[in-house]
Amino acid sequence: MNISLLKDSIEYIRCWVEFHFNSNQFPGASFCISYKGKILLYEQFGFAELSSKEPLNNKHAFRVASQSKMFTAVAIMQMQEKGLLKIDDTVQKYLPWFGQGKEKSLTEITIRQLLSHNSGLTRDGANCDYWQQIGHFPKQDRFRKEVESSPLVFENNTFFKYSNFGFGLLGLIIEEISSNTYNDHINKNIFAPSGMTNSGADWDIESKQKIAYGYTPHYHKRPRIKFKTMDTGVLSPATGAYSTPKDMSKFAAALSFGSGKLLNNESKKEMFKVQSTSINASEGFYGLGIKIEDIGNRRLVGHAGGFPGYISKTLFDPNGGLSVSLSGNSLDFPSVAMMNGIFKIIDFYQNNAGDKKPSKKLEKFTGRFYSLWGTRDIVKIGSKVFMAIPGMLNPFDSSIPLTYKDSKNLTIGKVSNFNPVGETVSYEFDATKKVKVIRIGGMSFFPWHIFKQKFLKKSRNQSL
Repeated sequence: MNISLLKDSIEYIRCWVEFHFNSNQFPGASFCISYKGKILLYEQFGFAELSSKEPLNNKHAFRVASQSKMFTAVAIMQMQEKGLLKIDDTVQKYLPWFGQGKEKSLTEITIRQLLSHNSGLTRDGANCDYWQQIGHFPKQDRFRKEVESSPLVFENNTFFKYSNFGFGLLGLIIEEISSNTYNDHINKNIFAPSGMTNSGADWDIESKQKIAYGYTPHYHKRPRIKFKTMDTGVLSPATGAYSTPKDMSKFAAALSFGSGKLLNNESKKEMFKVQSTSINASEGFYGLGIKIEDIGNRRLVGHAGGFPGYISKTLFDPNGGLSVSLSGNSLDFPSVAMMNGIFKIIDFYQNNAGDKKPSKKLEKFTGRFYSLWGTRDIVKIGSKVFMAIPGMLNPFDSSIPLTYKDSKNLTIGKVSNFNPVGETVSYEFDATKKVKVIRIGGMSFFPWHIFKQKFLKKSRNQSL
């Protein structure tokens, strides 16, 4: 990893994220990028609460939902390391009631099958409107009755079927073995040793942690609806946690190989090994309480989370030390696309810097420029210059290489026959040597302050 290029790519990512945030008007979002445990970017945009316009800050937590499964899986693996259980034991060994109802086949389900979503259990139960806050998440009595009375959807160990109920059972196993509540056990054994000071296993009315409010998407241009905060009952091990992207980056560092934290390397290898393969190739694979995804040439591990009002995702390279965590407080926050874009930007910088020594004469050409046809970024990467489109979820997907022609012109490279290939990006500078306008194959693009003055001060009904 070229650290200088990594830092350059992160500076571009900050501007790119801000562009998307402002263009789509999400309530709020928080991003963290770290490398080998060092935070390189931790940035927030927007609001923690819309009506009061309370700004989102770096202490606001988000519900991270299914990222909770990683904490649960680590707790189970810690117990295996201590000889308190084996992941190939049956669930019934620790929960004697399991399988004593009308569904006798439950007795064959193992802890590993719960961790890898191969148990065949229902995902959320027959009535799961608690996900849209109609009713409450199940408590233990209700949960146990539903588990005992519900038939398996698939025979165990035959099909990858995601199950929050399965992780609810894992939480009960943790409580049974530890003689402690699941939430207290996670706080003590996962968050504390990872240095996660703004995280908790589930929302508690007595908690002093500030949590950003969650919102619905816009429905037919109507105002967003604010969700109320709620606990998740027995499903806390599947979806209850709250955290910040910075804390999740600390967790990623602790769970990486060689950290000496949380688990030994052998247990980490077992967690990160493919246990289940999705029928949809784009969804990647699943290990033990953790997703496995390939972005470009990187194999990454982590998890996404969706909760009423919140979307989040954390991915990290357990060998290379690079991690990205992001959270948004609305259900239309595009965490998957943003995550893919961030890693692809980093990789583009690493792979396209050129072999020559970077030239300072290229600096004056860089910037973001606007026209009524859209926005273009002129970006220097090492000794090369590229034109990117920040409005795309991978801004370098259709990037165009530009080469130095003279002090006021760059030549457009051969990428697409439909672009003004071979023509110039010409620059006009003011007396202070700042860019006034660039012309891409003859079309004018302006810095924001000039574009705004030239085009956006006209009334809505006034023609250009």
